[in-house]
Amino acid sequence: MSEQPIRTQPHRGVHEAAVAQVDELRASLGQAFVPRGGRSSRVFDPARRAALDAWIGALLPGDEHWPPAAITHAADHVDATAHAAPPLRPLLLAAVDALDALAAARHG
Repeated sequence: MSEQPIRTQPHRGVHEAAVAQVDELRASLGQAFVPRGGRSSRVFDPARRAALDAWIGALLPGDEHWPPAAITHAADHVDATAHAAPPLRPLLLAAVDALDALAAARHG
């Protein structure tokens, strides 16, 4: 029985493309200035904004030491960042859509 070589990177082209995309997103995000105090949704439509608010609230519910994310305007910051870093928008919109679909499938 001959030994098969171990393939450490079976999908090298996919990996390289993903790394290039991450580098582009990181550069965009690093150049995005998000001022404090913005409270209007520029990127997320009302349905997606509601899903984002619910997700952030569930992810960071707060406790006796920290406030819940819902009152810290975390979703406003995510929206403002997506507005300031256009290459990030499709990724965030797709993520919110996927989370909303998952929540609907699990909880109706």
